[in-house]
Amino acid sequence: MADDIRVSRRREPVKSCCTAEFERGFAPAPARALPGACPTYSSRLYPEIPTMNRSTAFQFSRFEVTVFGILAAVMLLTRSHALTHLVHIPSTALASFFVLGYFVRRFTGFVGLFALGYAIDVVSISMLGVSDFCYTPAYAMLIPAYAVMWMAGRYAARMPERLQSLPAMAVLLVVATFASHLFSSGGFYFLGGRFPEPTITGFLPRIARYFPVSLMSSLLWSGVAVALWALLLTARPALRRERSR
Repeated sequence: MADDIRVSRRREPVKSCCTAEFERGFAPAPARALPGACPTYSSRLYPEIPTMNRSTAFQFSRFEVTVFGILAAVMLLTRSHALTHLVHIPSTALASFFVLGYFVRRFTGFVGLFALGYAIDVVSISMLGVSDFCYTPAYAMLIPAYAVMWMAGRYAARMPERLQSLPAMAVLLVVATFASHLFSSGGFYFLGGRFPEPTITGFLPRIARYFPVSLMSSLLWSGVAVALWALLLTARPALRRERSR
């Protein structure tokens, strides 16, 4: 009698919803159940079913966030005329996107820096009294102009970081700056609506006048970035490994 009581008091094993449904014939075997269909489902029990990973498009390393923050601060100081009304500072835009491509390869980084530049221009024109002469439909040509510099920086990042690579990087920077100038200056000349009859003949003198200034700015600020990076690597060699992550 005591044995019967002990048997009756034994708890029946708890069945999961998937097992119960399977025994009643309303669901397939638990091994075939879809992830999330049962609260007791565990990917550990079913490793053959892949799980969805979060997109890496918005996952930046601490190093990349630091580089982006520095470039954003430089753009805020130079593009917003916070300092240029006190002292003439060559434009840092082209070099900033080149450096961004070298250190931050994700496209969202490019979008973020371009959006910041656009916001600065809008605020400067609408609230700070900056001339809107250059703000025309051709402003959209800045997208390919800056994208060229960013892509050139990405390509330069594939080169080994040694002194022998500097000439090749310099040539790449000059070519990218020229292509970027064609997009920005050419877009403004032909699509901006400020010139009644734009022609190739009329555009060539503008290249001779404005491209040397753009090239000087690009080489100057990119050289500053190279020097700072070399000093940082000398002081903290571990930064090279952190950048390669």
